[in-house]
Amino acid sequence: MKLKNWWEKDIKEKITCPKLSKNIETDFLVIGGGIAGLHAALYLANLKKDVILLEKNFCGSSSSGKSSGFLTPASELDLAHMSRVYGLKNAKKIWEIPVKGVKEIVENVKKYKIECELEKQDCLYLGFGKSGKEDIEKEKAASKNMGVKFKYYDEKSLSSVISSKTYSNAVRTFDTYSINSLLYCIGIKKILLQKGVKIFEESEVLELSKNIAKTSLGSVKANKIIVCIDLPKKNLSKELSKKVYHALTFLTISEKLTDKQIKLIFPKEKLMCWDSRLVYSYFKITKEKRILLGGSYQLAIYSPKELKTKIFVNLNIKEFKSIFPMLKNIKFVAYWPGFIHISKDIMPIFDYDKKNNAYYVLGNPGLPWASFLGTFAAKNALNKENESEYKEYLSAGRKFFISDKIQGIIGKVPSFIINNLHTEYS
Repeated sequence: MKLKNWWEKDIKEKITCPKLSKNIETDFLVIGGGIAGLHAALYLANLKKDVILLEKNFCGSSSSGKSSGFLTPASELDLAHMSRVYGLKNAKKIWEIPVKGVKEIVENVKKYKIECELEKQDCLYLGFGKSGKEDIEKEKAASKNMGVKFKYYDEKSLSSVISSKTYSNAVRTFDTYSINSLLYCIGIKKILLQKGVKIFEESEVLELSKNIAKTSLGSVKANKIIVCIDLPKKNLSKELSKKVYHALTFLTISEKLTDKQIKLIFPKEKLMCWDSRLVYSYFKITKEKRILLGGSYQLAIYSPKELKTKIFVNLNIKEFKSIFPMLKNIKFVAYWPGFIHISKDIMPIFDYDKKNNAYYVLGNPGLPWASFLGTFAAKNALNKENESEYKEYLSAGRKFFISDKIQGIIGKVPSFIINNLHTEYS
């Protein structure tokens, strides 16, 4: 297996943007070239606003472009959890965020004819073990109460859609898609350049103060700033740097499968799958008929840096083949690690910093959240939306199980682990 982001092989035409090398001014500055930042810039560009985008590497180079490409409202937060924590009415409101995010991405693909392997695939949330069976039952009840379209499979009927006896039951959701998220990011980048947005890559923001973002070679002064990055360092926001954490996961991809081999997994049609474990595994069949497999382990998930080792990838593959022994001879050809950046309660952060006149979009637990909140931040910057609409759930100042004060005593990683467990099991 090669260590590489597999999605990069499909880039047909590399469009590089220059480094920022002088001091310039603009009306709107977007910091970050992932899906959130690209969507914020696109919304503003469509209104013919003067926009500059700064990206520390290249657009789509971080979590957005390394993603598994599950385009679904369901993510780290399931419906049962949302209903339990926020109540039915509020859960419905929150659920609409990723639902709208999915629609936004799909509409962009169709409108701008972006080649990014978009393919309609339903999702299958699989019960793993006794506790998993109970989790799926709760998800079934929550889906029904919230009016979300779904289909439930018990252990017997589940065999009609997935050829494994490992899982106890499942909930299937609809209006979801598989996508190559890196190609999507590159596609939006091209559109932005066509619309006159100035994009500077390899231009990491080292300091943000008083409406000015400074890089190593230049600066941008802006009337409004939108920050859409994975993990803010203290030089961008000392307070917000305490709020976002990372979880390490691994992705690997197989050689091409035949139609017959695909039917050994999915007898009827391809589905995007993940299971009910706290550190879950997930898989799908890509448009070019490869198995994309992802997951992590407790020993690796809280690692402070990306691990290049094959150990955890090989464990994922071994487990997958134990679930689907008829595919034991399938070879996997590439793997890559990547971080998922989330808050202590797994909900994203959307907040406004009056000091720097900057909106922050951080810790998105999935592509659709990033999609919606990037656009939402742009609308707020134009005073076309009320930032307080989701303040109760998304503001950086909301209450967490482990407060920042206690976190300062016990450390960031223990704080995240405890909060994560509390979020999952409270």
